[in-house]
Amino acid sequence: MQLGVVDIIKTSIGSGTSPEDRTHDLSRSSSSGNTRMRGQQHHRHHDHRSLQVDDEISSSASSSFSSDTIFESLEARHEHHFASRNAPFEHHHMAESRSNSNRNRRDMAATASQPPPPPGQASRRGQEMEDETTTATNNENNNDNAQNAQAAQNSQSILNTSMEGRLRATLLTNYDRNSYPWEWAWEQHYNATGYDREGNTKRETANGTTAMAETTEETAQQKRTGLPVELGLNIHKVHDLNVAESTIDLVVWVRMKWTDPRLMWDPSDFDGLTQTWFFISEGIGGGESSEIWTPDMYLWNQEEAMPKNLADTYATVSSDGSVFWSRPGRIKSTCKFEGIENFPFDKLGCKLEFGSWTHSGLFFRPKLLDGTGYTIRGSDTAAGSYVEFNLMDEEVTIEELIYPPYPCCPEEDWPVLIYTFKFSRASAHYV
Repeated sequence: MQLGVVDIIKTSIGSGTSPEDRTHDLSRSSSSGNTRMRGQQHHRHHDHRSLQVDDEISSSASSSFSSDTIFESLEARHEHHFASRNAPFEHHHMAESRSNSNRNRRDMAATASQPPPPPGQASRRGQEMEDETTTATNNENNNDNAQNAQAAQNSQSILNTSMEGRLRATLLTNYDRNSYPWEWAWEQHYNATGYDREGNTKRETANGTTAMAETTEETAQQKRTGLPVELGLNIHKVHDLNVAESTIDLVVWVRMKWTDPRLMWDPSDFDGLTQTWFFISEGIGGGESSEIWTPDMYLWNQEEAMPKNLADTYATVSSDGSVFWSRPGRIKSTCKFEGIENFPFDKLGCKLEFGSWTHSGLFFRPKLLDGTGYTIRGSDTAAGSYVEFNLMDEEVTIEELIYPPYPCCPEEDWPVLIYTFKFSRASAHYV
């Protein structure tokens, strides 16, 4: 600015103007210079803000208006300004586009609740959502295809296996081993003779004799009767009889028989097969590896649980739906011994009580297998060379006891089988 004033003064002196005119020109020149400087400062400020957000091209294009440029005089700056105004149209068009772009960016930053995503993120997210949808559709199709393939494989496996394998696969299709079709049992109207639904207790012995405190006639109230489940014990050996602990330990074969309508088939459809076998584990049909349902028959006065001491075995199933399940093992029961006062010539009596633990007589009723409910020994390996206590065939009796129903449930009495064993002591050891 000082260089410009000096030049003006020199020009004025050389032209012969008066001091007043020179003072006026000086004042006008200073005012004009100040105006031009303010305009240049505003223009430089606008260009400086553009430089902060522009790329390399905008930075290069705006270098002509940099505030770092030094001019020797106001005239030189003035000439530079007019030269830049007369620059090619493309330069101004680029600057205008850059200015509009900067304005749009500032508006978006001011109105958006959150900073805009990095370049390309929105498009990548859209692509990801499209990929996820495609993947989900493909997974559904793959699952359907896998299920169809598995079904086809199962069907092919049935066709390629033995006839018994085909039979087993057919019977177990949609079979629920944790339930039984009780409605089928009720429709059979099994013989309920002697079941007193009025609360009177009836006893039925193995030889067919009966005794009842009050004899009553069967009434129409007996609309539904549970599934008969036959029970039989083969006494293989008296393992231990402990008078002090009031317990008895027997080596037995526990046998049960019942009917399951879901396991019926026509032998002519399977090359004349009339029998097949299904595995039962953990002493009950609901076991993890069991294949079919079983009644929950328990020893009520057990010292140790029956499933714990009996072997896991296969059950034999016939085409009429009858199931026969035999298990070797041991049963240990508590006893209230009778006859110990005649020691050492005593015959100790002990009772074992069998029945369902959860199902009343409305659902199933224990019955005697083959009409007797027991056998003794039955094998060359039965008994032992020397035992202190011996069980004789004539010393076994079985009675059917029916506990009366609770007032809430008149149809649900509780039938059980009570085995009474009498053990003769070998007295020679004590004489």
